[in-house]
Amino acid sequence: MFEYRNSDLDEGSGDFDARLMEQWNRRMAEGSFRYNLDNLLSRKLEGRYGYVAQMQRNRMEKRRPPEKMDSLRQQFDDNKFNFTKINADKELIFQMKNLDDSNRKGQDQVIINVSPIDRGNSLLLPQVDHKLPQVLTEYGIRLALEVIFLSNDPELRIMFNSLCAYASVNHQHWHLEYFKPVLPIQVAKLTELGSIHILPQEEYPAPGFVFLLNSPKDIEQTVRMVHKLTSWLTDKNVAHNVLIIRGKNSAGEGGLQTVRVFVWARETVVGAKDPGAFVTAVCELSGQILVYKEDEYEKIVEEDVVKAQETSVLQTFLRVKDDVAALYSLN
Repeated sequence: MFEYRNSDLDEGSGDFDARLMEQWNRRMAEGSFRYNLDNLLSRKLEGRYGYVAQMQRNRMEKRRPPEKMDSLRQQFDDNKFNFTKINADKELIFQMKNLDDSNRKGQDQVIINVSPIDRGNSLLLPQVDHKLPQVLTEYGIRLALEVIFLSNDPELRIMFNSLCAYASVNHQHWHLEYFKPVLPIQVAKLTELGSIHILPQEEYPAPGFVFLLNSPKDIEQTVRMVHKLTSWLTDKNVAHNVLIIRGKNSAGEGGLQTVRVFVWARETVVGAKDPGAFVTAVCELSGQILVYKEDEYEKIVEEDVVKAQETSVLQTFLRVKDDVAALYSLN
């Protein structure tokens, strides 16, 4: 059990990252993963955006086949794989409990991702026993924001793929991952859109909506604002990806001390798709490109990623931008 108090969010818990990685490494040594990361190939692509390509052949060949998603409102199906069916003796890292919030119901867990992307890749499961579909709740957003503030490691990234945006399991979860390279989205200049910010196309090929937090005191307001957007997108049947990461302030200045929450509205992906060289999920939108074919890994260039990001995001962003601005006009 990982127990924490709200006061731990101010300076980081001190041992969240250490305890997670200790258990993650132990599970790796015990053989609980489907493969190890000893031979993970990685290279930075030349160009303006500094994308990082990773060769993920093991993940392509050995991961559990993704569930087919046909709607953003697809109901939880207990007959299919879900995270209540894991082997806790091999996969559980720890349960989480906020000692200052006795009203919380359900079990919050961190488990290993048995098909890991990179160092520390785990899954954060809000109220796992409630068997909620892969649709963000205020509770789930709050838990993820608490985790980013519990962490003292600026390399931690917290990621969410909605249904029809490459979520592979219809059971609410976030990915946790420690990723060393600093990516352009962490330092890019943002522009204002009403009471929120956007990552503009002039700065990055995948424009999106951005929420900023300077301290844990901003959590509750941000929870409501992010949930307002993701709920609206779900109601409008607009697929989306979400990333929580540390970065610079809105002017692109200072250290990596501001928490940035990116929400990308994007094209809908229905059913099972051939990934080709790579898909464009939350990792790829952030600049971490998971490449599944060795020959493609050797020849992929920045232009390929720019095109994929623009194809996935640009038209949807432009279509919903004014409506999203109106959504926050009264805030």
